[in-house]
Amino acid sequence: MKKTLTPTKESIDSLRNYEASKQLTDTRFKRLVGVQRTTFKEMLAVLKTAYQLKHAKGGRKPKLSLEDLLMATLQYV
Repeated sequence: MKKTLTPTKESIDSLRNYEASKQLTDTRFKRLVGVQRTTFKEMLAVLKTAYQLKHAKGGRKPKLSLEDLLMATLQYV
C-alpha cells in the first residue's frame, strides 16, 4: 500500500513565504526546500549581491522578496 503525504497547515503556510519557514525545524526546512538552512543563506547572499549589481540604477520594486523568490525556485526544482 502506497503511503500518501498529506500537507499540513504548517507546510502550506511555509510554502507561502520565507518568514513562515523560519518556524520550521532544520529537518522540515530541508525537506521542504531541498537544501539546508545554511546553504540557503549562502545562496541568498550571492543572489542579493547579484541583484544589487544588476539593479543598481533602480527600477520597480519586486513584488516578492529575494528570499521568497529563492524559496519558490528551489521548491520548483
